[in-house]
Amino acid sequence: MWPSKPNKEATEEEVLKGCLSRDRACQKAVFDRYSGRMLSLCFRYSRDKMEAEDILQEAFIRVFDSLHQFGFKGSFEGWLRRVMVTTALNHYRKKKNERMEVDMEEAVEVEKAEFDNYDNRFELKELMAMVQTLPAQYKAVFNLYAVDGYNHREIAEMLGISESSSKSNLSRARGILQRMITEKHNYIHGKLQQN
Repeated sequence: MWPSKPNKEATEEEVLKGCLSRDRACQKAVFDRYSGRMLSLCFRYSRDKMEAEDILQEAFIRVFDSLHQFGFKGSFEGWLRRVMVTTALNHYRKKKNERMEVDMEEAVEVEKAEFDNYDNRFELKELMAMVQTLPAQYKAVFNLYAVDGYNHREIAEMLGISESSSKSNLSRARGILQRMITEKHNYIHGKLQQN
């Protein structure tokens, strides 16, 4: 079922074709259906909720302007996610003063994190909050690789960096996150032992 759509029985294809005709009710229906999930995706690439909302708005404008490129082949949600990630990365590129490219030769060796074995009391929500605190380049690479499933070649192309920089940035992000997890774990166990 489509939320707030002009015809409750309309198919996804019919609603998307309405969007191609600039039908505002159809555009609102698409926005209402996907905005929550896409805001979560945008948030992973931003500093805060306001920036994520800006990216989301910009991305939906691009979606409606370029919907003719979708061609109704494959999953619309998959295509939409790609537009969202691309828009978030373009937004990121505009923030050049925050950009930190690290070459493999310059990288300090960081012990690789093993997230599969962290304390089961540790919530995914807490981990994602920690990811938000990473430097912009590390956060982008970590999200693209660990969350969105891109490989280092694809990440390098998207961010305009080398594959070795992508690998180095991922390693550093994991190292920082592992230290944060260890500190949180030690803090929790210290509190428990005091009681």
